[in-house]
Amino acid sequence: MDDTDQTAELVRLRAEVARLREAAKARRRWRLRATAAAALIALAAVLSPLAVVARWAHAEVSDTDRYVETVAPLARDPAVRAAITDRVSTEILSRVDIPALVRRALAALAGQLPQDRVLAGALPALATPLANGIQSFVHEAVGRIVDSDQFAVAWEQANRAAHEQLAGVLTGSQQGAVQVRGDAVSVSLAALIATVKQDLVARGFELAARIPEVDASFVIFQSADVPRAQRGFALLSRLAAWLPLLALIAAGSGIYLSRDRRRALLTAAVSVGAGMAVLAAGLAVLRPVYLDALPVRVSRAAAGAVFDALCRPMRSSARTVLILAALVALAAALAGPSAPARRVRAGAGIAAGWLRRRSSALGEAVARARS
Repeated sequence: MDDTDQTAELVRLRAEVARLREAAKARRRWRLRATAAAALIALAAVLSPLAVVARWAHAEVSDTDRYVETVAPLARDPAVRAAITDRVSTEILSRVDIPALVRRALAALAGQLPQDRVLAGALPALATPLANGIQSFVHEAVGRIVDSDQFAVAWEQANRAAHEQLAGVLTGSQQGAVQVRGDAVSVSLAALIATVKQDLVARGFELAARIPEVDASFVIFQSADVPRAQRGFALLSRLAAWLPLLALIAAGSGIYLSRDRRRALLTAAVSVGAGMAVLAAGLAVLRPVYLDALPVRVSRAAAGAVFDALCRPMRSSARTVLILAALVALAAALAGPSAPARRVRAGAGIAAGWLRRRSSALGEAVARARS
């Protein structure tokens, strides 16, 4: 091999080495892009459920109409009505010693019957039935008010007025109708008890006028995690405007960086849908945890109704995002090169053609009928 051939071979080898180096650099770049794309899509999957929770948190705090719309149905929930009736009745009756008053009244009546020893001796036996009857009377009076349309209207008005205090729940404020005391979140029943007292007096139960002002509360949540939940809830509320945008940017960037963007779109849609499914599963797991955190005296049925009402908008949003993600994933899958996708596209084309022909034939038939 002469010098010319050697030089040419050397040039060729150098060119091949340069090509291989460029190919290696390109592979490294694509690996980095693929890694970044996967990380961004995973980030979008994580941010999506957080965005739903954040939007829910922000809406419940900032939008009074939406909050009232969320809690208004609780006024007609049988479990909530029963729990509030029992709580108010207990608070009222605890302020008046009905059995002692009945015994004193019967003793005074017996003293007025000195000539009828048999009747006077029988009066003490009536103490328990009379006390039970009065307690039932009070409970029924409370239940009648709670079951009335008046209570439903008052419940909505009270929650509308108390909504501005919801921020106090997040900051641990002790003021207003919604309160946080230690590890419990509760709603004040003072206004309802005052209404019940007025109704009892109007119906002839004068002892109700002697009941002092009662600042009782209806516990809706109690857990050692309330302070932590307050901080997280406030943070999510502040991030509500940014998390959805960040999730979209992360998903879009991941799709853009991918070599196979259709497959990346499919992966992103499935990942976001999986995030919504995880959120729904988390709420299902959180519900019994929430119920177990409540004191024994709190009605589990009423607490479950409160939890379901407050979480219903979040579940609805998660369901909507899940459906949209499923539709996007289906479209991305049907746009692919797989045999099932080609068959579906072919079938859709045949169906579309058939519909066009039928529409055309129908239009011609209508035109002939009119002519």
